[in-house]
Amino acid sequence: MPFLSRAQQRWAHTSKGTKALGGPAAVHEWDQATDFSHLPEHVMKTERVNLGKKGSFDVKKGALHEMLHIPDDQTIPESRIKSAEHSSKPLLRRRARSAEGLEHMRRGR
Repeated sequence: MPFLSRAQQRWAHTSKGTKALGGPAAVHEWDQATDFSHLPEHVMKTERVNLGKKGSFDVKKGALHEMLHIPDDQTIPESRIKSAEHSSKPLLRRRARSAEGLEHMRRGR
């Protein structure tokens, strides 16, 4: 089984992590199965949004906060979301529009 993030890999090399995985041989096996060139620092948590008959989709919790460099415990100002909708980065534009749409769903507009 490959590691999903660099943080998980660091944990596995601690004494507690090595014991939890089953010993040094198991940790070495995980190291061999991991592609370290595409390993993120942390794994994003996803949440499934159900739209009923229209389908459903996954939302990565905290991704827009991370892209805008805003701490997770603070709310994103509406002006920052509006400016992100006109960004040159397509992923940032999509996440900003999704955030606005989810806010409308939450408020019932």
